[in-house]
Amino acid sequence: MLRTAASRWLALISAGALALVGLALAEQSSAEPAHAETTTVFDSIPTTLAPTYLSQPFSALQVSEFGEAVTLTRGGDLASVSVVFVSFACETGNWSTGDCQTTPGSSDTVPITLKVYEPGPTGTVGAVLASTTLDQTIPFRPSADASGHCTGSDAGKWYDAATDSCNNGVAFTLDFPFDTQPAVPADVVIGVSLAESGGTAADLNVALGYDGNGIGTTIGTAGDVYVDSAVNAGYYCDERSDAIATGSFHSSPAWGEAGGDACVPLGIEVSLASVPGPSDPAPPAPTLPTTDVPAPQSSATNASGEPLSDPANQPQVSPAALTDPPVPGGTIPVVYPTGTFLPFEWVQFVFYSVPQYAESVQADSTGGLSASVPVPSAVAAGSHTLAATGTSSGVVVTAAVRVAAAAPSAAAESPSLAATGVDGAEVWTLSTIGAAALVLGAAALVGARQRRRSSR
Repeated sequence: MLRTAASRWLALISAGALALVGLALAEQSSAEPAHAETTTVFDSIPTTLAPTYLSQPFSALQVSEFGEAVTLTRGGDLASVSVVFVSFACETGNWSTGDCQTTPGSSDTVPITLKVYEPGPTGTVGAVLASTTLDQTIPFRPSADASGHCTGSDAGKWYDAATDSCNNGVAFTLDFPFDTQPAVPADVVIGVSLAESGGTAADLNVALGYDGNGIGTTIGTAGDVYVDSAVNAGYYCDERSDAIATGSFHSSPAWGEAGGDACVPLGIEVSLASVPGPSDPAPPAPTLPTTDVPAPQSSATNASGEPLSDPANQPQVSPAALTDPPVPGGTIPVVYPTGTFLPFEWVQFVFYSVPQYAESVQADSTGGLSASVPVPSAVAAGSHTLAATGTSSGVVVTAAVRVAAAAPSAAAESPSLAATGVDGAEVWTLSTIGAAALVLGAAALVGARQRRRSSR
């Protein structure tokens, strides 16, 4: 038998170390990203592009930003936006003088900025929800036709044999990925602008189509056009006062009208991060401030687009929790109706005003959620705001809750350590506990990996 205090401490350290290893394995597994897939939620880009389209020039008409209001099928984490452009740029010569010459496959690089805005009042834009500036590869348009197909008024254009057409510009699509995947609502305004106006950028346009009048090929879905022209108030065509008609990015509902047919704007595709599946692991805990901060405001609508101001769509806190408030370390039962969140979305619960993360709970297949939310031990007694945030939809739902003061408890007596220490059986028992924790942690890791495989 071992009879020394050192033996007891050695056994305790061994058990604790094994337990920490097991828990670390499980934690490493749960902290891995949940999804890499994306879902298209708006698409007005044809499967096959036409050789060219009617287009909006930046330089020629002194427009600094051009865009469109779109309604996505749902809000969520923005993964990417794609936009159709038209290039009139030539490697040498110029499209307008008929002497365009281009080496096949040649291109130039132009910095382009794409922004996603929250819609503002009366056709304006609100906060910038996402922004990226990328050095994009811009193809030069093909050389002027020398085969005799493009003559007369078409002289100097390039010839497309597949469509038997003569064209000034060439259409192509540019992608703007967002690695940080910021949350966006279903209604947004998308705008593109150039960081320079000379060189190739002077001959870069945004592709357009027309609705119903047979001019060009329709590539858009009707939505308000947004324009920013600092010098040309009349270009907005919306009868606004000059005070807001120049130098601001706002809608121009009558823009581009031709014979009474309204212009259909940009060809755009928007993709969001895919909604989690039923077996996806929870996301890592959020990083929160350590000081007193205001609780976030509730969203105006739930993930189904219904107003959260409607009592039928508001969370329900258990009546028992209201009459007999929980103490720190207790739980608060809550119920969120169908459609509050996206199906199988992970929802993070945080207590305010000093933010305290409680846990993440996965919504059910209907977007509803019922859970007993743990009250962190660091939450002080008193009134608090419980904020539930959907990690995919960005929907925030808040509820007022109350936490009671913890009842005082008698200090636990510390048993005196026998001078004789522990025997071999005690060492074996403590070590076995640590080994069991390691096995459980490894099992959690294997289980998480199997769940990820099954969800792919």
